[in-house]
Amino acid sequence: MIQSQKLKYGPVRRLFSSLKGIRLAHVSGAQSPLTGKAEGTLKFFTIAYGELVISIIAYTNGSSFAGVSKATDQGRSFMAGTIGLNSHQQDPRSGFIVGFIGRRSHQFDAFSLGMLDDLQSCLVEMNYLTMPKGGVSDVSVVRVNKDNEEGARDAGVNIGESVSTTSSVTTSKTWGESMGISVSVSGKVFGVGVDASTEYTYSEERSESSSYSITKATDISAAMRVPPGKKYLITALYYKGTFDVEFRPKYTFVTKTGYRAMFPEGAAQPVSGVASGNMIITTNDITDMSPSQISQLISPSTKIGDKSTSEAEFEDVLTREVLDSNARNFAQEVGVSADDQ
Repeated sequence: MIQSQKLKYGPVRRLFSSLKGIRLAHVSGAQSPLTGKAEGTLKFFTIAYGELVISIIAYTNGSSFAGVSKATDQGRSFMAGTIGLNSHQQDPRSGFIVGFIGRRSHQFDAFSLGMLDDLQSCLVEMNYLTMPKGGVSDVSVVRVNKDNEEGARDAGVNIGESVSTTSSVTTSKTWGESMGISVSVSGKVFGVGVDASTEYTYSEERSESSSYSITKATDISAAMRVPPGKKYLITALYYKGTFDVEFRPKYTFVTKTGYRAMFPEGAAQPVSGVASGNMIITTNDITDMSPSQISQLISPSTKIGDKSTSEAEFEDVLTREVLDSNARNFAQEVGVSADDQ
């Protein structure tokens, strides 16, 4: 509804001289009718997007209007007219100017600023300019090298670990979050595809902040068998992406009377984020692989999306996900002999 207000007023000669004229104009070009006369040299004061008027003082000389001064939360002030003999502090309400009415007879003798009512809450919508792309890599949690080439029966492998992963977005507070009123932010929580995917996923969530950090603990419980004559490399991993994007905040303010004032989108601001995917267990038959081929499998530069050979039989595979900010990080390589569980 309001993007920026620009107050125009004619200069006054000296103390006790009257204000000649005043006009309110939006930066979009829309203007209120001129109240008074366009005499003298026009002066301008631009109230920036999100800047609040925190003080309004009207000045009079007896029953005659003399001038008005205003101050903003950015430490700026402006004066229209002159400082009269009497001062009258006015309530700026929300601090947003939304209209103007004035009257002039033989001199400029009355005017009124329309202020948006006291605010109760702010709704912030984070409109992302682009979605995250690239920057996804695999993170190994536990790796088991199971050699059953000399075995006469199936060899069992059990994996039981717990790992915590984090998805987060970090950005500076929007000005709507800094006004001391209740805030509800509508944004996206980013993740990574279910399988070995380079695609980011997202869900629409509401929170109390434009920044978030969500930690998820996953308990991995899996039992597998490696056939006789085989050697398997079994890895539990997840995919993690880091990204930098931008969003433009869009504000809706709700007043204490229930009125909703919608503001246009603000300037773009940067976001840094981390997205984590679900836990995945992969198996590779490395029986006939050379050491260099095996090294490529366990290298951090392993290409995402490469499909591993999955021949091991799984018994009672269970993946349980819970929210737990205290879950421990776990990363190690485990070797298991052919005949041991």
